Amino acid sequence: MGKGVGYGKVILVGEHFVVYGHKSIVLPLDRYISVEVLKYSVIPEDHKLSNIVEIARKELGLNDSLGISKIDSNLPESAGLGSSAALCVATLRAILDETKMSIDDRRLFEVAKVMENYFHGNSSGVDVYMAIHNKPIIYQRVKDSVEISYLKLDFDVNLGIKIFPRRRGAGDIIRSVREFKERNPEEFTEIEREYDDLFNLAVSSIEQSDIYLLSDAINKNHELLRRIGVSNYEIDREIQKMKSRGVLGAKISGAGDGGAVIGIYEKSDYPFDIVIKI
Repeated sequence: MGKGVGYGKVILVGEHFVVYGHKSIVLPLDRYISVEVLKYSVIPEDHKLSNIVEIARKELGLNDSLGISKIDSNLPESAGLGSSAALCVATLRAILDETKMSIDDRRLFEVAKVMENYFHGNSSGVDVYMAIHNKPIIYQRVKDSVEISYLKLDFDVNLGIKIFPRRRGAGDIIRSVREFKERNPEEFTEIEREYDDLFNLAVSSIEQSDIYLLSDAINKNHELLRRIGVSNYEIDREIQKMKSRGVLGAKISGAGDGGAVIGIYEKSDYPFDIVIKI
């Protein structure tokens, strides 16, 4: 059998804006999905799993009959933490392992991105990149390519993640943002300008290891996400609770309307589901 692993991620700043060519700061998450694949598998699969295997098989030009035989995961699904991309990368790696086929990381990214488009339509590719490389980066999509720079983090800061039920699928939320942009072009252009300013603030805060500047950038990012319609009352109320319990900056991380909400802090008694160091 072939085996493969794909990793999760957490977006510090930049979800949705990265789709429109803006830079995003993305951090690795020590959560993953592992997949096992067999040739000539007769093990029942659900429709989505069968489809991504078929996409990979066609992209790679394989004639083998392939099927997923096992999935293990400690990465929450539908939470904005890259589970779909992690599944695609893990499946692709397992297929390559089973068929003894070798491709470079660029081709791995390209094929896995096509697979992820099955879930999300026009994927930015950032989740796929992180599922492969699992390192802190600045990510930007430029036309049909991506530009990557690696970040050095020297913070003694906690990042907590709280998971909420998602009301809509990520693809639906991405479409709703595109519709907002089309209905409100001037407002969206102004929001993009404000996002670029807060992105630069976030980079400066990392360079200076300044948690207060970073918190300011994160809080401003959430306000922009509210303006483009991807937050909701429950999330906004919970962010206020986080701040009342020691969290300095908090925002949606991912598509929104539920899913992951992150908070950064030095000390807090808020009950996060996942905590990592940045």
